[in-house]
Amino acid sequence: MANSEPNKSNLKTLLIVIVTLVTLFVAARFFSTEINQVRAVLHDAGPYAFIVAIVIYGILGATVVPSEPLTALLGGLYSPWQAMLVAMLGNTLAALVEYFLGGQIGNIANFEKQRARLPFNLGKFPVDSPIFLIFGRMIPAVGPKLISLMSGIYKVKIERYIWTTLVTNLLGAAIIAYGAAGLIRLLQ
Repeated sequence: MANSEPNKSNLKTLLIVIVTLVTLFVAARFFSTEINQVRAVLHDAGPYAFIVAIVIYGILGATVVPSEPLTALLGGLYSPWQAMLVAMLGNTLAALVEYFLGGQIGNIANFEKQRARLPFNLGKFPVDSPIFLIFGRMIPAVGPKLISLMSGIYKVKIERYIWTTLVTNLLGAAIIAYGAAGLIRLLQ
């Protein structure tokens, strides 16, 4: 009887991860192929456009679909500082979803017990170091997602994870939002 409980818990966790990933994939597929519809959704949302955009970031960020086109779109529709703020908050929401998924993967894999057996002393790797959390996110293409998943798997303290994520998301959002706004002004 004691052996069936961990299996039920693992099955429940696996089901949560699968449902989350399928839902995010379907939503990301829609948003990534229909940028004009995204613009229409934001326009139709009126005063709630920023909240809708933050949710879209959360969906896109938890997939392999980049969120930079959305930031550029927001930079063109609104002021660069508004686009920067929404991108920072939205990408932080996405990072929290990835952190959650990493935590679930760690639970399924029973990572805490497996950690000591990792080769090259990777179990002792300082994933919770602010330097690693900040500069690791700056690795192009894979950095943010890899750091988020690893943080969840290694169970980095949520407070440290959030502040380091906010720092890098603010910098990245500022570069994209102000760059897109400047490019749009240049092309007009």
